[in-house]
Amino acid sequence: MATAVDVNVIYKLTNIADVTRLLNETVARERAIDQDLDRQLSKRSDLERNFLLLNTPTAETLELVRADCEQLLQSVQSTAQLADSISSKVRQLDLVQGRVQGVLNKINLILDRTNCINGVQSAMETEDYEAAAHYISSFMELENRMAAALAAAGGGSSGGAPPPQLAADASQAEDQRRILLEVRAKLEDITEKRFQEAVAKRDHAAALRFARLYKPLGKQAEGLQRFIEYLKVVVGAQARNAYNSLAEQLEGSGAGARGGRVDFAAALTSLFKDMALCLEEHEPLVRETFGDAALLECMAGLQAECDNAGSRILQRFSESRRLERVVREVTSRRRGAPGASSGSTAGSGVALPFGVGGGGQQQPAGEPSMDHRAVEGLIEELLRICGLCEEYNQFMLGKMRAAAGVGGLAASANGRESSGGAPATGVVAQLPAAREAAFRSGSLNVSLRELLGRYVALEEYYLDETAALAIRLDEALPGALTSSMVDDVFYILRKVGLRALAAGQFHATAALLAELNNVLANSFRNALQAKLAAGPSKMLAALPASLVGAALDAMSGPLPAVSEWALVLNNTDVAADYAAKLRAELEGHTAGLLAAPADRDKARSVLSDLAKTGSDFRSLAARGLEAAAEGLLPRLRQLMDEVAAASYTLSEAEYSASEAEGGWPGRLVMAMGGLAAAMRPHLTAANWEVMFGMLLDKVSARLEGLLLRKPFNQLGGLALDRDVRLLVGGLAELTSRTVRDRLARLSQMAVLLGLETAEELLDYWGPGSGGAGGAGAGVGVGGEAGGGGVISWRLSAAEVYGCPQVRKRLLQNLPSSDDAAAAIDLLVRSLLQLGAALKPQARFLLSAAAAAGDTRVLRTLLRSGVDAGGCGGRALVAAAAAGQLGSCQLLLAAGVSARAENGMPLRAACREGQVAAARLLLAAGADPRAAAGAALAEAARGGHLVLVLELLGAGADPRVDGSRALVEAAAAGHGCCVLALLVAGAQPGARGGEAARRAAEGRHDTVPPRDH
Repeated sequence: MATAVDVNVIYKLTNIADVTRLLNETVARERAIDQDLDRQLSKRSDLERNFLLLNTPTAETLELVRADCEQLLQSVQSTAQLADSISSKVRQLDLVQGRVQGVLNKINLILDRTNCINGVQSAMETEDYEAAAHYISSFMELENRMAAALAAAGGGSSGGAPPPQLAADASQAEDQRRILLEVRAKLEDITEKRFQEAVAKRDHAAALRFARLYKPLGKQAEGLQRFIEYLKVVVGAQARNAYNSLAEQLEGSGAGARGGRVDFAAALTSLFKDMALCLEEHEPLVRETFGDAALLECMAGLQAECDNAGSRILQRFSESRRLERVVREVTSRRRGAPGASSGSTAGSGVALPFGVGGGGQQQPAGEPSMDHRAVEGLIEELLRICGLCEEYNQFMLGKMRAAAGVGGLAASANGRESSGGAPATGVVAQLPAAREAAFRSGSLNVSLRELLGRYVALEEYYLDETAALAIRLDEALPGALTSSMVDDVFYILRKVGLRALAAGQFHATAALLAELNNVLANSFRNALQAKLAAGPSKMLAALPASLVGAALDAMSGPLPAVSEWALVLNNTDVAADYAAKLRAELEGHTAGLLAAPADRDKARSVLSDLAKTGSDFRSLAARGLEAAAEGLLPRLRQLMDEVAAASYTLSEAEYSASEAEGGWPGRLVMAMGGLAAAMRPHLTAANWEVMFGMLLDKVSARLEGLLLRKPFNQLGGLALDRDVRLLVGGLAELTSRTVRDRLARLSQMAVLLGLETAEELLDYWGPGSGGAGGAGAGVGVGGEAGGGGVISWRLSAAEVYGCPQVRKRLLQNLPSSDDAAAAIDLLVRSLLQLGAALKPQARFLLSAAAAAGDTRVLRTLLRSGVDAGGCGGRALVAAAAAGQLGSCQLLLAAGVSARAENGMPLRAACREGQVAAARLLLAAGADPRAAAGAALAEAARGGHLVLVLELLGAGADPRVDGSRALVEAAAAGHGCCVLALLVAGAQPGARGGEAARRAAEGRHDTVPPRDH
């Protein structure tokens, strides 16, 4: 596209060359434009030709399309006219067909009504009342249909007199209705009369026949009530016969027997069976005749009769067995009423106001009263009766729920039909709960709850009495590890627990399960504690004072004291196991004996208390075993003294000689073996393992304490490693559990003591060895490798460096050179990397290095990033107490305050008499007045006159804390310090003259000066 040219530029041109250049460019541009214009003009003819070709066919096509559309429009219009004509004829035909069908329906209706009238008259003449009732029901249905038809026909008229045909139809219908109503009234009278006659004659077939007639007659409600009354009469008659038979048995059995041979459970079973058979037999009739909802009404009516009969039987049972007096008596005994004994023995029995022999047989009232076995017989009879009643309750409730569910579905369907599809809820949802509440409030269930309360009282009495009897009659059986008390008590608990679950009522079950745990946690536990209260003193007295040499032979014979003590511990341990098994067994039975899931969950919650009781038994046994292990440790004192006297600074000859002997490890294994031979046969496996482990822990700790104070060389470390291996191998045969865990620290100490240099330590315990270096690491015993050849260390880094022997052996061969400093730096940094950088361990390392005066290690620790301000206070205390001036100067220079730990560094220096360290701390800013002048009191107690004067000169006040420093100096008899304090202003009468009194008590009337 050409660009505009500024004419002013052309005017300004003064050079001919520029003018020529622009002219040439213009000419060239003009030629290009001419060529482009010629090329565009050459396409004109082609474009005009194409436009002509395009215009001609389009017009022709549009003309053809228009002709077709006009023809289609004509066709559619003719089709629409034909459809309108046909539709009108079809509507006329449908209207005529509907009128014809209506006429046919009316004819059929009239014929059906006439047939019903003829049929009912014929049936009444032949006394076919079922057919007559059916015709009446059909006629009433036709009547409703005809009334609807007449209403529709009458509604179609526009008023005025009805058509003649409609008037004739109405007259005929009225005549038929009158005839049918007369027959219906006659049939109703016959049905009522014949039904009453059948009831009076107990003609069951006739009663059922006429009961079915109430539905076609449209009197279901009245018929249902009459039928329920009839069923109540039938069931009541059967119940009265059963009760009369029961009463005759009670009267015929004699006044002395008190009904002992009468089976009340059989009478209840007969009653419940009659009820169930009555329902099963008549349920289809009730559903078919009176509807599904009527079954609930029928059950309620029958249950009222069952309540009356059942409550009478239960009342007669209570009177026959005199349950009220029995329960009152046992309750007074359990509560410790005046005149009642606290318990009974097997010979004397229970002093009850009536006599009942074993097996449920009653004794005359004047004979000796029953024992707990008679109570158990009464309990079993009560439980059987309660179980029968609860089983019947569950049966009836299941029937009621099923009937309510079917009735609820029917009611919902009717509600949806009547309300246009809206579900009928509310009353149906509340019906089962209301019915169940009414059922549970019946007289039978009220009597049942009273019986359950009496059963709980008797069961609690039986449980307490029999458990106490089993505890009193405790005896040791030959060859048994436990006494009879454990098996007897838990047998009683299991029996009572299963009976409680079988009661069927959760409240009774929960009360008895709680009482079961109460007996176990109190009576039984108190009996065990009473026997364990004396401790293992008698058992320890029966063992020799030392378990070495000939004393081991003395334990080869019978040891009654050991058996007696072990029996009590075994009882406690086995009781813990039995408590867990009892809980598991009772929880397993809850699913089959408790119907409601909520009751099962609550029962498991109550049974969870048994787990706590079992853990209490386990803790009780553990405390007894701990006391035994503590008492057995002094029997090994001779061996511990031997270990304390043993030397581990060995030459090669001494090492070889000690290798040939068994040494103290062998004698310790023999002592432990003798102890195992004397005690293991009398203890359960669990008790022996626990006691042996406790004793081994104490022995291991004692050995650690003894060996940490000994000097070692490399051969001594190897000898210790050999001794630990012998100890592990020998003790492993005395227990089924591993002993390597318990001796791991000893073994690792032996490994460390066998090393010479820091490089060897890092080979075992370096960053590449995998050792954790912490107290919580895994177990590695005897120098053996863990997984993948890696030792997991039980010793922490602070413990390794804190051991003087290990530290000495690691650092003693290091010369004063750069290489030595590098080695120390590597050692300390490795220790820090392995866990010592934690604040407690870093504080321990700093304190150990400061107290030992290891300034090179101390510098390395401080350079390694240990927080001197947070961890250096205790280190400064250790350095001041040891008088390590170099360590004190390093720590102070690193930023540790001389007043750290509330002035403890100065107090430590004064307590130990470190004058130079005290002067250094005072110069660094330590406060002599800190902690109420405790530093001055420490110096005065120790008689360090120079320190007393230094502190007084630094500003210490001798009068603080009631002139405590004066009291301490007078009590210790340091006269010079007393004089210095008095001169400085201490009050001799402070604390009521305590200084003079303490001096008089120590007979320090004249205190000689102490040479400082």
